Amino acid sequence: MLLEHDKMLGEIHVKLDSFTISLKEQLSFNKKLENQVANFKSQVAYHEKVNAVTMRGGKATRDPPYPEPIPKKNNQNGGSRRRRSSDCTQGKGKN
Repeated sequence: MLLEHDKMLGEIHVKLDSFTISLKEQLSFNKKLENQVANFKSQVAYHEKVNAVTMRGGKATRDPPYPEPIPKKNNQNGGSRRRRSSDCTQGKGKN
């Protein structure tokens, strides 16, 4: 009976060892994957929005990149003002 228990404990020990090795390999793989994701994230521009859709047929689509917004310029008098057509005709001929 004591021999059977030792044999069972030995089998359990072997199974635990193989489980521990598998767990360490999985943790190593996860760390590599985290590094790859971090590298990919650093390569993608911060302002770029990436949208991907996979269709039923397996074909993937991606939205085109959006243009960057153009900053608004202020006039010298401090405010932004639209020109009226009368503004354009009043200054003709004067320099």
